[in-house]
Amino acid sequence: MGVFQKLKVIFFGPSPLIKLMLKEHGAINLLLNDLKKDLRSEIASENFRKLQEKVSQHMHGEEKAIFIMYKKNKISKVVTTLLKQHTALLDLADSVESRIKSKKNFSKELKEFEQAHAAHIELEERDFYYKMDSVLDEYEKEKIVKAYNTYILGSIHLA
Repeated sequence: MGVFQKLKVIFFGPSPLIKLMLKEHGAINLLLNDLKKDLRSEIASENFRKLQEKVSQHMHGEEKAIFIMYKKNKISKVVTTLLKQHTALLDLADSVESRIKSKKNFSKELKEFEQAHAAHIELEERDFYYKMDSVLDEYEKEKIVKAYNTYILGSIHLA
């Protein structure tokens, strides 16, 4: 984050776009922590399902609303890297799910997922969102927030 961006955040606070993404990342981290608390219990399967659903919704929203909008304004290597990380995270999640379903220990796979997820969040929060925030005008940021929320609501499975 550049000096101007840091000062902007200090004086004006994060934009609604950054607040939304920080909130989403926090929700995912809470679900991950819930899963880590109960690795051997029957609750692990349900906690993983919740985590996997939230991660999938979050990635879907990012890819549809945020990445597409950002690509329209400026092609970035960061976007390509983030998309590759999404694919890797989904593969790791599949590996965890497979281990849970076969009632095998999945702590190694979960640790790999957790580390990859932490690196992904760091890249998004350190580089991508603040750069995007400095490139887009307020109208475009609000449009992304609305589109993201629409995609998230569209991906929620109601039972």
